[in-house]
Amino acid sequence: MQLVRQPHAQRHDTGLAARRDTTMRAHHRQLRARGKLGKVALIAYMRKLLTIVNARRRDELRVARGLSMAIRTRLAQDSCRVKPHRETAPA
Repeated sequence: MQLVRQPHAQRHDTGLAARRDTTMRAHHRQLRARGKLGKVALIAYMRKLLTIVNARRRDELRVARGLSMAIRTRLAQDSCRVKPHRETAPA
């Protein structure tokens, strides 16, 4: 038997998060004050939350790419340096 998560349970989880985060709670209350239905306000909250998560991930990837690019640049600089030749002792 496979357990299937009910849609109302997902809405409840998101609603719980909306009540705990002060910034998002204010956004949700503002939507409700403008006359939006509860489900509509909840969907708007989820969309805003998804936008925030995507932006954070984008920034993390930019930092990671920047670091890897800096490492590659440093390695390229090191490999291009002219190394002095060692004098070999006469045999």
